[in-house]
Amino acid sequence: MDDETLAAGLCRVCETPLFNSAIPRKDDETFAVCASFECGNFIERHRNLPINLFQSQLQFHREQLRERRLARAENEARIQARIVEEEAENLRLLEAAQQAFPGLSQQSASLMVIPTGRTRMVPVSSERIENYRAHLHKVIAEARSFACASDIPQDDQNWAPREKNRRHENVFRDQPEVELVSDHLCGMCKGACCSSGRDHAYLSPLSMRRTMDENPALDDDQIAALYLSRVSKGSIEGACINQTSSGCSLPKEMRADICNAYFCDPILEYQRACAASAEVLPVFAVQREYLSAATISPDTTNEVLATALVRSSGPEFMDPLED
Repeated sequence: MDDETLAAGLCRVCETPLFNSAIPRKDDETFAVCASFECGNFIERHRNLPINLFQSQLQFHREQLRERRLARAENEARIQARIVEEEAENLRLLEAAQQAFPGLSQQSASLMVIPTGRTRMVPVSSERIENYRAHLHKVIAEARSFACASDIPQDDQNWAPREKNRRHENVFRDQPEVELVSDHLCGMCKGACCSSGRDHAYLSPLSMRRTMDENPALDDDQIAALYLSRVSKGSIEGACINQTSSGCSLPKEMRADICNAYFCDPILEYQRACAASAEVLPVFAVQREYLSAATISPDTTNEVLATALVRSSGPEFMDPLED
C-alpha cells in the first residue's frame, strides 16, 4: 500500500495527490507529504517510531481522516439540499406574490433574500459608555494630528468606504428611487450588518476629522460629548452602541463612512441591475433569519419571517402562505 502510494505521487498520510511545490519534506521521499500542516506535523511527530508502530499510527490516523471527510461530505450534501429547498420555496412565494399583485409578473420584479438583524433592546451599560468614550478620545486625538480631513493620506484604509459612498451618491443622483428602495430593504432587515459595531461604531480618524471640520469651535472634549449625547438609553443587544429599534442614533453626517457606504451583496446586485436596465425594478423580498443556508449549520432553522413587495413608496407586506 505504501509503495503504491509513493509510486502514485500521493501524500504519505492523507493519500491525496501531490503537487511539485509540496512534495519535498527534508529531502526524504519516503515521507513525502502534501502541504497540509496536519500531514506534515504527523510525519514530524512519528517518523522516528519503529516501522510497525509507525504503520499502526498511520493507519489509525488515515481512518480518522476518512471519517472526517465522509462527515464533511455528508454535511455539505445536507447544506446543498437546504439551499435547493430554500430556492424552491422562494420561487413559490414569488409566484404567490405575482398573483396577489396584478401586473407584477410583467414588471420583472427582483427576487431578493434579506437577513434579519437583532431586535432585543437592552439598557446601555456604564461600561459600554466608558468603552465608547475611550474610543472617541483615541480617534479624536489621532484626527487632531491632521489640519483637516483632506490632509489624511489617500492610502489610509478609511478612504476606501468614503470613495465607495461617493460612487453610491452618483448612482442615486441618477436613480433616486433606487436609494429609496435600498433604504426600505435596510429598514426591513433592521441592521444585521450593524452587529459588529460594538462600542466603536467604526468611527475612524477620517470620519472624526470630518465632524471636527464641520464644528471648528468645539474642542476635543466637546466633540466627544457631541457623540456621547447621541447614545440612547437603550440599544440593540449585542450590536453597535448606536443601534436602536428605530435605526442608528447618529445622524448620517456623524456616522462612520463605512456605515454610510455599506450595502449587503443582494442590495448591491439589485443596484447594479437597475443601473444596467436604466429602470427602477420592484423587489420581492423574502426575509429569513439568515441570508443563506450556505452560511449556517444544516441543523439551524432558517424560516421565512416576512415577505414584502418593496417599491420606492415603501414595502407592502404579504400574509404568510398556508401550508
